[in-house]
Amino acid sequence: ARVKLTGETIPNAILVPQRAVQQLLDKTFVMVVGADGKSESRSIELGQQIGSYYIVKSGLSASDTVVVEGLSSLTEGKDLAVTMVTPEEMGFSFDEDTMPFDTMTSSEANSGDSNS
Repeated sequence: ARVKLTGETIPNAILVPQRAVQQLLDKTFVMVVGADGKSESRSIELGQQIGSYYIVKSGLSASDTVVVEGLSSLTEGKDLAVTMVTPEEMGFSFDEDTMPFDTMTSSEANSGDSNS
């Protein structure tokens, strides 16, 4: 069989997990680990969503470390105790989440173990 795939290739694209992205009024930003080990807010411009990720059009470089957990209580300038994790450990995926919301068990919804 022959398969023809169509799509856009974006060389050196920077992807950021959807749950790391915060929006306030008309601003979109992520928290990153600054050079001094403190939290730093970084304004970004988002592109297309791919599974659990967004393509970042501007505002981040490949060397930036993006904060994914603990964002609800994090403010700019706080000292960070960084633990690096892989996308697989966090449950991120390039595939679209096709599980209907109402089929998740309450423990999945509360624990964050699903791919949503």
